[in-house]
Amino acid sequence: MATVSEERMREIIIIRFDNPPLNVLTADLLENISRSLKSYRDDSRTSALVLTGRKNAFAAGADIKRLAQGTDRDIDFGLRPLTSLIEQFPKPIVCALAGLALGGGLEIAMSCHYRIAQSDATFGQPEVKIGLIPGGGGTQRLPRLVGTLPAAELCATGKTLTAAEAWRWGLLDRTVEEHLVMEAVQLARALGLSKRPSRLTGLQPVLPDRSTARRLEDLRKNVRKKYPRQPARLLTIDAVELAANVPLEEGLKRESDLFDMCLQSREAQNLIHLFLSERTAATGTKTLPPSKPIARAAILGAGTMGTGIAIACLNAGIAVRLNDDDSEALKRSRAKIEEYFLARKTSGKLSSLETETRLGSISSAPDESVFEDADIVIETITENLACKRRVLKAAESHLPPNLVLATNTSTLDIDRLAANLRHPERLVGLHFFNPAPVMKLVELSQSERNSPEALAVCATLAKQLGKLSVIVAQSPGYIGNRMFAPYLREAQFLVEEGASVSQVDQIMVEFGWRLGPLATLDLIGNDTAGNIRQIDRPAAAARKPFVPQLLSEEKRWGQKSGLGWYRYPTGTSRPEPDTDFENRIRETALELKIPQQTFATGEIINRLLLPMINEAARILKAGIARQPSDINIVMVHGFGFPAYWGGPLRYADQRGAKNLLESLLNLEKRFGARFRPAPLLRKLTRGNRSFASL
Repeated sequence: MATVSEERMREIIIIRFDNPPLNVLTADLLENISRSLKSYRDDSRTSALVLTGRKNAFAAGADIKRLAQGTDRDIDFGLRPLTSLIEQFPKPIVCALAGLALGGGLEIAMSCHYRIAQSDATFGQPEVKIGLIPGGGGTQRLPRLVGTLPAAELCATGKTLTAAEAWRWGLLDRTVEEHLVMEAVQLARALGLSKRPSRLTGLQPVLPDRSTARRLEDLRKNVRKKYPRQPARLLTIDAVELAANVPLEEGLKRESDLFDMCLQSREAQNLIHLFLSERTAATGTKTLPPSKPIARAAILGAGTMGTGIAIACLNAGIAVRLNDDDSEALKRSRAKIEEYFLARKTSGKLSSLETETRLGSISSAPDESVFEDADIVIETITENLACKRRVLKAAESHLPPNLVLATNTSTLDIDRLAANLRHPERLVGLHFFNPAPVMKLVELSQSERNSPEALAVCATLAKQLGKLSVIVAQSPGYIGNRMFAPYLREAQFLVEEGASVSQVDQIMVEFGWRLGPLATLDLIGNDTAGNIRQIDRPAAAARKPFVPQLLSEEKRWGQKSGLGWYRYPTGTSRPEPDTDFENRIRETALELKIPQQTFATGEIINRLLLPMINEAARILKAGIARQPSDINIVMVHGFGFPAYWGGPLRYADQRGAKNLLESLLNLEKRFGARFRPAPLLRKLTRGNRSFASL
C-alpha cells in the first residue's frame, strides 16, 4: 500500500512517501504528498522540510498503467501541480534521493530547492522510451540546472546518470555515502535558520552558448537516424530548446501540450503496451521455486556465443570457466574477452580495478576440471544434434545429479537432446541472442522433462545477468526462430521472383527494422542461417529457395567472408549491392521457369510479415507461448522487430483479424499452402476479436 508519513525533528519535517517496490507515482500518492506539504505551509513551528522516498528508490516514475489509458488531458494525475507546489513553497524543501530517481521522480526532485543524493543513486528522464516527452516540467527545469545541450541529450536518449555524473552536471548539490536523510535534515536546518529566499529552479537562467543551436541540430540528425518513427525524441529536444527563450510557465504549457499530443500517438501507445508486456513476462518466473544466486558458471564451447555469454557473466560478477576441445579456440576466446574489457577500461566505462577483477574471474581448461564447483553448466557448441548430445553426455558424467545443464540451442528439440542423459530433468534450453553481452532477451524452454528447480536456476542466472527471460514450451526454434524462418524464406523468394536485394531490405528498414532480412542473413552468416531454415513448416517444403545453393557454391557466407547477398569492401561491414550476383539469380530463376515481376511496397510487407504473424497464431494455439505479449517481446528484443509497432501481434491487431485473413487467403490462392491461414486467426475473425484479447 502507498503511504505518506511525516516525522518531526524539532523545526524540520521529514515527509517520506512509500509505494513498494519502486515508489511508482500513482495519482493517490501524489495527492497525499501534496496534502502533506500543504499542511505545513503556514505552520510557524516548521522552518524547512525534507522530502524523501524508499531506500532503494526515490521514485521510479509515473504509473504506466494509467498512461496506457491514453487520451485524458489530465493524465499527469497530479504531477504538474505537485511540482509547482513544491517549487513555490514558502519554506525550503531539501530532496533526499536514494536508488532510482527517474521520470516523474526526477521532475519532483528538480522542483525542490536543494538536492542531496546517495552515491549509488541513478537519475534519468526515460519517457522517450515509451514514446513520450517528460510531462512534469523535466524539459524546462533540467536545462536550467545542467544546460540546454546536456538536458536535450538526456531527454532525447533516455539514458541514465550516476550520482557522480549528476553532481558534475550540476543536477545535485551534494552526494553522500551514508546517513542521507540526516545530512538532508542538517542542510534543511541551516537553510531554515538563514531566512534567505529559497532557490527556485524555474528562475535559474539558461546560459547562452553560440554553439548550442548547431549542436542541437547535430543531435536531431543523430536521433532521426538512430530512432526513426519516434517523434517524441525530436519533440523533447524542441521543448528543451524552448526553455532558454521563454519563462517557465510558458515553457511548461508548451511541454504539457506536446506531452498530451505524444500520449495520443500510436507510437506511444504501442511502446507503452510493450513496456507493460515486459512486466507481465517478468511475472512468469515468480511461480518457480527459489534458487540460490549463481557464483560460478562453466561454459562449454569457446565460439562466438560461448565468448559472449562469458562476457555477460563476468559483467554480472559471475566467475567463468571456459572449456573447448580446440586449444586455439580457447586462446581466441580469451583474447576477445580481454580485448572487450580493456576497451571498456580505455573508454572510461570500467575502472582499472573493475577490469582487473573481471579478467581475474575467468579461467579456461580443455578437460573436466572446468566443472569443479560450478553452479551451472552452459553448452554453446555448434547447432548440431549429434554433436550437442555427445558433449552433453560427456559433461554429465562429471556432474552431481542435481547440477543444471543448460543448452544455448536456438532450433533443436530439448527432449531429443536429453534423450541419452541419466538425468534429463536437469537439461534446460537457455537461448541467448547474439551479441549476448548486449541483447536483453533470453528464452527459457519448459519441456515435459525438465524440473521446475532446473528452470528456476536458469531464471536466476538470467536475472543476475540483467536479462528479460520469457518462458516458452518446448518446440524446435521456440518462439523467435519459428517466426523468423518464414520471414527469411519469403525475402529470398521475393528476390528470386524479381525484386532487388536492396528493395526488399530497404522496405523493411523503412518499416522500422534496423536491418533488412537479407542483410540480416549476411550478418548471421549464410552458412549458419541454414539452421533456421530447417525449422520452417512442412507446408513451405513445396518450394525451397535456390539462392542458398548459389551462396554456398561461391562461399558467400556474408560479412565474415566479404561476400553474401551484398559485397562488403575490405575492412567494413557496410553492404554494397552486387549486381553480378543478382544477375546470376535472375538467370537461374529463368532457367527454373520462375515468373519475374515488379513489386509494390505493400505486397512486399505482406509477403514478409503475414507468414510471421500466421506462425505466431500457430505458436499460441500450440501453447508454446503463454500469451501474445510474450511473442511481441521475443520478436522486438530478440529479432529486432520495430519497437514502435509494439511487436508483430500488436501490429496485427492494428490491422485487424479480418484484414489479415483476407490478405492471407489472397496469397494462398497465388502461392499455395504456405500462406494458409492458421485456425486461430479464423477463430479471431469470426468472433471479431484481437490477439490481445487472448
